[in-house]
Amino acid sequence: MADFDDSSEKPQAQSSRGLSFSGAANLKQSISKWKTVTRERRHVHDIPHKSIQLEDEKACPVSPLLAIDDHNGRTRLFGRDLIDNGVTPDQKALNKRLLVYFVRISTPDSDLHSNELDTDFIMDLIAQGADLNAKDRYGQTVLHEVAANWSPSVMDLMIECGGNPNAADYLGWTPLHVAAASNYPEMCRVLVRRGADKEAKSSNDQTPLFFAAKTDSARSLRALIKLGCKMEVRDKRNRTPLFAASELDRSETSAVLLEHGADAFSQDSSGQIAFVPLLQKMPPLAKAALEQLYETFRIERVQRLDLFRLDPIIIRDSSKGEEPKEGSISPTQLDELPYVSAVKAITRTKNFLAIKSPVVQEFIRFQWINYGRWTALWQVLLQLATIILWTVFAVMKEWTQRYEYQLPEEWYRILILVLAILLTLYNIGDEIHEYLQSKKRHERWKKWRLEQIDEDRKHCHAKHSEELDYWLGERAIVVKSNVSYFSDFWNYLDWMCYLLLVASIVSHFVDVGYPGGEGNLIVARWHVRIMAANIVLLWVRLLKYAKPFEFFGPFIVMLGMIAGDLLKFFLLYLEFLIPFACVFWTILGGENNLKEADVLQSGTLKNYTAHNFTKVTVKNFGKVNELLFSVFRITLVDDYDYAGMILIDQITSQILLGVWFAVSTILFLNLFIAQLSESFKQVYDNAKAAAVMQKAITLNEYYENMLLRNKVKYHQELEKRHPLEKTYDDDVTDVNQTEELQKATLQIRSTVEDIKSKFDHLYEAEIQESDDEELIDGDGEKALELSAETHQKQLSERIGALESTLDKELKSIKSTLRDLAIVVAGGRGSQTGSNRRPQANHGTESNA
Repeated sequence: MADFDDSSEKPQAQSSRGLSFSGAANLKQSISKWKTVTRERRHVHDIPHKSIQLEDEKACPVSPLLAIDDHNGRTRLFGRDLIDNGVTPDQKALNKRLLVYFVRISTPDSDLHSNELDTDFIMDLIAQGADLNAKDRYGQTVLHEVAANWSPSVMDLMIECGGNPNAADYLGWTPLHVAAASNYPEMCRVLVRRGADKEAKSSNDQTPLFFAAKTDSARSLRALIKLGCKMEVRDKRNRTPLFAASELDRSETSAVLLEHGADAFSQDSSGQIAFVPLLQKMPPLAKAALEQLYETFRIERVQRLDLFRLDPIIIRDSSKGEEPKEGSISPTQLDELPYVSAVKAITRTKNFLAIKSPVVQEFIRFQWINYGRWTALWQVLLQLATIILWTVFAVMKEWTQRYEYQLPEEWYRILILVLAILLTLYNIGDEIHEYLQSKKRHERWKKWRLEQIDEDRKHCHAKHSEELDYWLGERAIVVKSNVSYFSDFWNYLDWMCYLLLVASIVSHFVDVGYPGGEGNLIVARWHVRIMAANIVLLWVRLLKYAKPFEFFGPFIVMLGMIAGDLLKFFLLYLEFLIPFACVFWTILGGENNLKEADVLQSGTLKNYTAHNFTKVTVKNFGKVNELLFSVFRITLVDDYDYAGMILIDQITSQILLGVWFAVSTILFLNLFIAQLSESFKQVYDNAKAAAVMQKAITLNEYYENMLLRNKVKYHQELEKRHPLEKTYDDDVTDVNQTEELQKATLQIRSTVEDIKSKFDHLYEAEIQESDDEELIDGDGEKALELSAETHQKQLSERIGALESTLDKELKSIKSTLRDLAIVVAGGRGSQTGSNRRPQANHGTESNA
């Protein structure tokens, strides 16, 4: 049974009997209202709410804010002791009966569980002096339970009978917080109308709108916004409701907040922007968020891009003697920032929709011009020098004579080897430094993120474990996370090259220093084998440093996808190669086969041993490794010993070869070609986005390894261009027919997006109107009074309005298609399409 206390927060003075109303007339009026109030429990279909459960008096709550007071042993609730404050034993018993009744009626296993309130029992308790503001062990009153599970008319009457709509529990939750989190817009409106503080803050300074956003309660969120609740209010971590909803992966409420203009680039106390968790948890909403940073002014022919808000770091300049700007940091703090930048989050999630945004592309272009292109060029030249040195060393002299250095004539060989070794050591040192820095950054992020999660866990309610379970899951993910260094395939290739280079250097020195000064052919042979493999890998590795260049970027991505497809094909090919190789070995393999004619002549094994038959061996089928390679050559329609096969077993050989040709050559090769074509199509459709993505990945690596002074210079330059203005031209001026067709296609896409947007607004209006109709009298009675004929008439009118809007937009699409036909026929058709939105000029998706 839950503990309770008599709160001192009563809106009206209690009478001698503890009633909330003073006169007998008010008492009589309230009692008569209890007889007509709606008794049914709220039917929840969208988001279930966890009702109050029976609690053991010795149970330990989840939140550490509900601590034990050392002085009197009572629980301290939201900074105050729950004490009786002089409540008489009789009134305390009445309060307890009222609380226990609401607990048991909401408990499924209780004998009092019901979907209807016993208003006579409640009316009798209130008449005897039961206090509606008495609190249980969590500091919650009866109003908290009613706010989640019962009719708004019950709440209305309880407030009239003295219930405090602003009563807060030990975490500061008011009934309005509970109603908002329960997706109960009707209850939210009644509470605000009855004096509830719509900006009341919980223990972590979160308002009811925060709770609606965090629990994906979209209907409550719309109602609170309509009631005038602030969308940019901040909690203890300086987060906005959109920020909190993004961290908890609440896509519906995040979309509603974005539609109402909530800032997707607000910063919390650590400096991270809300866009990062929104992108990580809800990638489809990234495009809508990025549109906040892009504006077009057609009359002035100007487009404005707010690049600074993608990475809003303000460097404090103490040399000028000016007052530091709000949120600024010192240059030394720049390398200690724990959070992930917006562009890095885009590359980690591989969000091509976001990378196509004109804001992101302009931001990456700014980084490329500011520090990227010179760093990329230096890296390419450095790696090319290393590769050329090792290639020259590998081919300069025959491997059988490589151990011998004829001085002073071959001094250049020593110079080339020394330079190659020095560059290799430099690359290995740089790779080790990159790994250590990546590990340091990851540990810093891990510590920062765990501290944030643990802070949020403190404010999770003991009665509502959903949010706590989510944070525990997030914490487990963070604890198990690994250093991002190992998520890049190119790093594995780097270390493979370095190990092979070390092996080739060691084998060469062993060959040179072999006793006797004449070298060793076995060591020299292994050295040349290692060098041969290494040369190929070094040249392939050069592609890593060519990624940021737009000319090579898409093709490098294509090669990566082809490598994945090749691995899939190889594994599937092995499924058939191994059994067929076994069959070839069983029928035709080995060096002791007999001619089919001799076998038929002998007839028995006894006669076989008595005769000296000629042994037959199929070419390249004598050993297992030779046979495996020969079977693979048959797939490529290479030469094979068909004459030797038919000497051993003509019919079986022909059947076996025919089946293997059909499976490997016809089926598998064509399947592989089709898969490569699909991979090429995927990359080709997103060629530009793939190139920008590769550039962004490389720029992130360059930034992390930059010197501190260069980072400071970059951020200062970015802050100066806040915002960036560029010339805007909505028309395609090139006479190329392909571009003309692309423009017409974009116009069609823009029109379809306009249709979708208008329908979304219409449906949103329908939802809000429906909510308003349900709340005319606070308990949904209006909906019950509407007849079926009236409801059907209203529905028909709405459908008619939607059909009329659709018909108008379809006419616009037909007009645009007519213009497209003119373009196709004439090559340079006039542009008479619809007035295109500025965003349609960018981010051309593959399914446009």
